[in-house]
Parts: sequence; C-alpha cells; structure tokens
Amino acid sequence: MAEGSGGKGGVARAAYARAGVDVSAGDLAVERMRAAVASTRRSEVVGGLGGFGGAIAIPAGYREPLIVSSTDGVGTKTALATALGRWDTIGIDLVAMCADDVVCTGAEPLAFLDYVAVGRLDPDAVAALVGGVAAGCREAGCTLVGGETAEHPGLMEPGTFDLAGTCIGIVERSAKSSTARRPGPVTSSWASPRRGSTRTASRSSARCSPNGTSRSIGRTRNSWPGPSGTWSVTRRSPRSPPMRSRPSGKSS
Repeated sequence: MAEGSGGKGGVARAAYARAGVDVSAGDLAVERMRAAVASTRRSEVVGGLGGFGGAIAIPAGYREPLIVSSTDGVGTKTALATALGRWDTIGIDLVAMCADDVVCTGAEPLAFLDYVAVGRLDPDAVAALVGGVAAGCREAGCTLVGGETAEHPGLMEPGTFDLAGTCIGIVERSAKSSTARRPGPVTSSWASPRRGSTRTASRSSARCSPNGTSRSIGRTRNSWPGPSGTWSVTRRSPRSPPMRSRPSGKSS
C-alpha cells in the first residue's frame, strides 16, 4: 500500500523540510493508521503498507470479471468536520459515496484508495481520518489497499483538509446491472437556504425482495451550483441503477 513517506532519504527529507513539509509527521501518521488499515485486509491482498502501489488478486470463481471503479469526495463536509474537530466519521461517508456507485452496477466492492490533503500535517488527525475510511471499508467489505497523504504548506491553511477516494469493485460480466433509466423512481428538487443551490432526493414505491418482504428504496445527496449550472446526483439501492443529471459541458 502506498501511503506516507517511508522511502524518502536524507537529501529528499531536507528538500521537503525546506518546502515546509514535515516528513517525520507523515511517518508518524502512517504508523498510527497501520492497525486500522490492516483491519480491512482481504485474503486477495498481495503485499502490505508502504509499497509504490497496492496489489490485489481477482477473487476466485469469476469466469469473465469486470472491474468497476468510482471516484468521489466529501465536498463541504470537510468544513463541518473542521468546525466540530471530529475526524473519525467523515471517512465512512467517503467510502459510502464511492461504494454506492459501484454496487449500483451490481459489483462487489473489492478495494479502496484514499487521498488526504492537509495544510499542516497533524499525525493524530490524519490517522483518525484514515481510521474513518478504514471503518467505512469494513462496512463495505473492501480492503484499503492504497492511499496518499499530502501536506500543502502555503497553499492550504493549517487546520484545513480535503478528502477523496476511489472504490474498485468486481462483477461478472453477465451480472452487471444496466445504468439506463427506467420507469419507477421520482426525483424531486427544492430550494436551499444557500443561494443558488438545490437539494435533490429520490423516492420510489416499496419493492418486493426475493423473500416477499417489501423495502423502501432511496438515498439523498446535496447538489451544488457550478460554473455551468447545478450538478445533482441521486443514488438508489444496488437493484436500482444511479441516475445522474448534470449540465452539458461540465466534466466530473
């Protein structure tokens, strides 16, 4: 797993220090997150913490496997975490945002990679952030196979951070769910107190599961305005594919 700065030699460390990057703090953060990362390990993982890249084998039993990947972030929730001084839960939300998209294709979450950017590296805070990511990975059943922690002195203010991740899943080609829209769901939008923004929510009538019991489907996520309009995302259960709407010309 590529995480931290354990491979930096003396000359490189001096160069990082002149740029304001605390390599020793990075090394300490890696040590403090090590147990949390290890708690997500699946039997398919090859290698361990500290490599240039994370390696994982295809699980047994697949005849024609497809790799499904999704990248996302946590948006302005970073401001809430900073205001509350609470670092151990936002990583769970990050995994959910990525893994939800993967399972909407019918795929099983297999591996996850995180990216943490900070203005000043606090080993305890970073370890707590990654610990939250690890908690999300355990819930999703995927392994935290890679990651990167970056300190940006002079670019980001001390006490600020950003968090992003990528989930990798696997599915049999014949079992992959269609992402085409189909009749049933309803998307609703209503005004937000924040000027120019909207909230979106999905609703769907109860559907019957294979055992005959009914269940309600639907998840909610904020949408925010961009240079070319508002980009909204509605997520639903693995049996209902995701429905995305965004202005033409806006890249993800």
